Amino acid sequence: MTHQTKEFAPPTRGTAAAGSAPGRSPERPFPRTLSATWVVFYLVLFWLYLYLVRFYDIPNRFLIFDGLFLLATAVVVGRHGGAQEVYAYFVGRLLPARRAWTTAFLLLVVTGLAFYAIGWGQAAEVERPDLNRLVLAPVSEEVVFRGVLLAALLCHPTAPRWAMILLSALLFASCHGVEDGWRLLRLTTGGVICGYAYVLTRSVPFCALCHVFWNAMACCAVMQHGA
Repeated sequence: MTHQTKEFAPPTRGTAAAGSAPGRSPERPFPRTLSATWVVFYLVLFWLYLYLVRFYDIPNRFLIFDGLFLLATAVVVGRHGGAQEVYAYFVGRLLPARRAWTTAFLLLVVTGLAFYAIGWGQAAEVERPDLNRLVLAPVSEEVVFRGVLLAALLCHPTAPRWAMILLSALLFASCHGVEDGWRLLRLTTGGVICGYAYVLTRSVPFCALCHVFWNAMACCAVMQHGA
């Protein structure tokens, strides 16, 4: 589930960083301690967890599961790459690079417009957000799905990034439960936006901000439509 060699060092002179175009300044590379097998490991644990707790109403059970998974991830990553690599997965950049600020702001605008287009009219199917859904869950989910799982998928040597972003968005949707086509569309769209935000900025906190904004739009829809 882990690579044998650590590949988080900066590129050598004359070699472009992975994912950066020739002639452009190299981007911060994605962490590479975990392999894509870690994604499968997460899904196996997730569905096993759902099977074990299906008869019990455990408050905040998904936050608990995410916390345990992230703890296991930190132990594995810390053993192979140290605290710096744990930070690379869980945080990446604290803030987007300055040259990406304009695009990052546009992504927030797109986030609001996307929810308004495909989620506002479906307000009756949106859960009423509380502190967990509005803040805690977005943070933990972005660390899991973008910081850890998408980063692991992006280590695939031949797959295009758009495919890995879409795959991670579908995994994100499937782990939330898909009762109808509108919910699948909403969740996948939100996952794609956050995935692209991660590829663009390498900032898990910024992805969490996009997620919080998405959930805040859901809160506004609930308050307006009385779901």
